[in-house]
Amino acid sequence: MKDRLKKDGKKRAAVTLKTVAEHVGLTPGTVSAVLNGSPASRAFPQHTKDRILVAARELNYRPNFFARSLRVMRTYTIGVITEEIGDPYGAMIISGIEQYLRQRNFFFLTVAHRHDPKLLETYSHLLLERGVEGLITIDTSIRETPPLPTIAVAGHQQVQNVTNLIIDHKHGAQMALAHFGGKPSCKAASNWTFTPIQGW
Repeated sequence: MKDRLKKDGKKRAAVTLKTVAEHVGLTPGTVSAVLNGSPASRAFPQHTKDRILVAARELNYRPNFFARSLRVMRTYTIGVITEEIGDPYGAMIISGIEQYLRQRNFFFLTVAHRHDPKLLETYSHLLLERGVEGLITIDTSIRETPPLPTIAVAGHQQVQNVTNLIIDHKHGAQMALAHFGGKPSCKAASNWTFTPIQGW
């Protein structure tokens, strides 16, 4: 890279949508429609779409995130609010969130309020300013109606605009016991018995 800069005597210009359009001899609108997968791109022949995609790869084209967000009025970003970053329980849930969102080309921002109500309020406002489209909270009490659609993992309070994702501890205990070969029986919700594996 340094050698290339020395030979050219200047830094290479960023590859834009217009650059790709000029390279394939098409209009920026056509290139934009194909690269963004808009409904309008269905009208173009497959070989035209293939030419555009190949050119974008060869030129190492990277779309401008801010320009795209303004155009489609979306950020494809979710805010994740948790109590502690290093908490094993929270980390496992965040890992699942990351995997799910990554498969759908979404990005997420994570904040930890460390049981500080004021910090929770501050981070909530910061996430809104960053343009997140929704919130996911983990073991976090929500007392007021959030301005965005919110999923509360292990949430139990009935709050407008919040969907509580309640963990089925009873079913989880049954799965754990079944994994070790035991046969759980339940006389009451809190009265579990365990039949051990023969020979244990």
